[in-house]
Amino acid sequence: MTGLRTALALLAGLLPGLFASVPGSAEPGDRPFIIADATGNWGQPSPYLHMRRGPGYLLTSFLFDTLMWKDTNGELQPALARRIEPLDGGLTYRITLAEGAAWHDGRPVTAEDVAFTFGYVERFPLMFGALDAIAGAEPEGADRVLVRLRHPMPSFLPMVAGAMPILPRHVFEGIETPFEFTGPAALTGSGPYLLDRYDPAKGRYIFRSNPGYYGGPPAIDRIALVRMSPIAAIAGLKSGEIDLATSVPVTAAEDLRQAGLALARHSSGHPVRLRFNHRTPRFAGRAVRQAIAHGLDRRRMAETAYLGEAEIWSAGLLASLTEGGTERYPYDPVRARALLAGAGWQPPVAPLRLLAPQSLDPITRLVAAQLAEIGIETRIVLLDQASFEGRIAAGDFDLAMVTSSMLGDPDRMRLTVMGTRSNQDGYDADPALTAALMAQSREANPARRAELLAEAAGLYADALPSYPLVAARTLAAGRPGRPPVYTPGGVAPGIPSILNKQAFTE
Repeated sequence: MTGLRTALALLAGLLPGLFASVPGSAEPGDRPFIIADATGNWGQPSPYLHMRRGPGYLLTSFLFDTLMWKDTNGELQPALARRIEPLDGGLTYRITLAEGAAWHDGRPVTAEDVAFTFGYVERFPLMFGALDAIAGAEPEGADRVLVRLRHPMPSFLPMVAGAMPILPRHVFEGIETPFEFTGPAALTGSGPYLLDRYDPAKGRYIFRSNPGYYGGPPAIDRIALVRMSPIAAIAGLKSGEIDLATSVPVTAAEDLRQAGLALARHSSGHPVRLRFNHRTPRFAGRAVRQAIAHGLDRRRMAETAYLGEAEIWSAGLLASLTEGGTERYPYDPVRARALLAGAGWQPPVAPLRLLAPQSLDPITRLVAAQLAEIGIETRIVLLDQASFEGRIAAGDFDLAMVTSSMLGDPDRMRLTVMGTRSNQDGYDADPALTAALMAQSREANPARRAELLAEAAGLYADALPSYPLVAARTLAAGRPGRPPVYTPGGVAPGIPSILNKQAFTE
């Protein structure tokens, strides 16, 4: 009870200061719709400035619209594009823009803006929006754009049209360092909200509705996202001081339910994986990777690190085992040691460097302990996200704990396997796997594409570019009037969050 009373006292002191002098506040009772979030600061909500994680992208989407967008049922709907037509057997798309769309500074959104965005993002890649198949984009009149592809791309709608924020040409043209472009103009989007306040030190945002939004005025006029511990968020939900919490402990579910609050439970779709450094000969042989897989007790990880609120993930990467399939590498430390010996494994003089972001501390310690049981000593190196990414990019690791979404279009598997970001495998040593992944990314026939994906999953499970472990389940809570909603398949390209702007605009 002491922790709860402290949280309530902090909350009572926080809210008046937070919303004092907020533009548009008429009186103390006139407060925004408040969302509690344990992190709070996800970076400035502009396409090149937000943190390279899903929530930062979603807050940016409040300001910047895409051509299409997923509604809360997971269905792609028109946004800046009123209509998208495939031509030439899927090698060209004609995009017709929505009527009345305008930038926050009042200028109209034009075909020139859309064509410019495709070229600009090719030069300066964004976190989302895979443009490797795009040959070019050109205006076709004032409100139409032709996008030409190098080859068919069945994921064009969800992974490009539904993910890439459209930029105002008159703002970004001439900006050669977009990741350093931090002025107010960098926030000029066409989305349903504008940014009133952003306090990175305190982890606070306040958004207000865009009165000229082409989709009509949002249902919620003002939204605040506030950094708040889970304990304080639970207290605020119960007292009515806050409206939503992006994440609360699963152990609090029954207490919150009895308090009359609305809950949403969902698989994160972000399996934690043990990544191998393929630049070193130590893990070049798949037999060593398979041995390590047999030496890891994933069910114990789910029970211990996540109190049972996690799914065992398939070794084939595409889905969890709850969605079907068998456990390819059952926990068997005796077999693991035998496979290591058969592969000629020679333990290094110094312990292997096991890198992990700080957020994965508990499961990393379990992995290290289980590796020790089969004779592999590690030295855990916990890092902040930026340092972690830097060490991975430099190849300065032996093993690493990574996580990324497997929701959304299944072409995400190709990006995860072949990509070179810190949470991707950077693996191209299996020609058959590479061929299957490339073929599915270009296959327009759904049945044939499913066959290719199943083939890729089998090859992945055999080669183990990294070893999928478990994916946590998450719990969000809110007031019954506007309950938390998880978008099936994840928001945009596959982000498991209640921060789908459609939940606040309709």
